Amino acid sequence: MEGEGRFQKLDGAERRSGGDRRSNEERRGVQDWLNEEQQEERRSGMDRRSGISRRGTPDNRQDERKVIPFAIAPRGSIQAPDGRRWVTTLWDLSNTGLCVIANGQVDLPVGTLADLTLTEVVGTGLVTFQARLMWFSDDAFQTYLGMKFEDPPKLPPGSFLERYLKANFD
Repeated sequence: MEGEGRFQKLDGAERRSGGDRRSNEERRGVQDWLNEEQQEERRSGMDRRSGISRRGTPDNRQDERKVIPFAIAPRGSIQAPDGRRWVTTLWDLSNTGLCVIANGQVDLPVGTLADLTLTEVVGTGLVTFQARLMWFSDDAFQTYLGMKFEDPPKLPPGSFLERYLKANFD
């Protein structure tokens, strides 16, 4: 069987469970659904593989943010004041904040002050700091959390994150 993704073709043609081919109208229905899914992805923002920010243009940012390549993006956790914890991956970084991707759905209200810990994937750096949730965006599998540094109020000085902000990943 060849192909990837949600739909695979058998012997170059779509087949139903009984082996019958789909009618042109049924094929159009599937194609319409796929087109709607792609339009929704464009409206909500693209994922890391596209190289486009999920949050749109940088015009709504105080500081320029640097997208961190997923292969070397620091991993860690976010802990809510009530002790709940989610596994995270750093998405982007600036002098005043960052965006992390949390596995699953995070149900924290905007304005929550949380503890974040990030560890380098390549290297030995570890940093812990507090950040305030400014916005979030989620889907069925993950939540993007836009955070503003709180304690300290800027990028933690002396941390490995300073290198990531200065690095050229192109």
